[in-house]
Amino acid sequence: MSRLACPVCAHVWPEGTASCACGYDFTTRDPRLAIERCTREARRGNAVWRRGLIALVCLPITFSIGALPTGMMLAMAQFGLATVWIVQGLVRADVANRKLAAAKELIQLPPARVLR
Repeated sequence: MSRLACPVCAHVWPEGTASCACGYDFTTRDPRLAIERCTREARRGNAVWRRGLIALVCLPITFSIGALPTGMMLAMAQFGLATVWIVQGLVRADVANRKLAAAKELIQLPPARVLR
């Protein structure tokens, strides 16, 4: 049985599949929906890592809340959460940007030929 490999995300699908989960349409070979979805996913990833960066910058404020043990516990939780958000957001945005580049490459016009 033949299989289809998506040119955007490289996911393999069985023959006869109409479209990929990333939005690439196998029947029309149209990557526009994939571009739309990848752009949205890259924005979400960027928002997540920025949220983590803000949480990291606000860490000194957390230290000043309450007594020393309480402030320390809250700061440790905030630091852990900020780290997870930063890593998760950067990875998510990177994966989406790679897919976006592959999808945009598919939509570009082929180079013009010179006629003599």
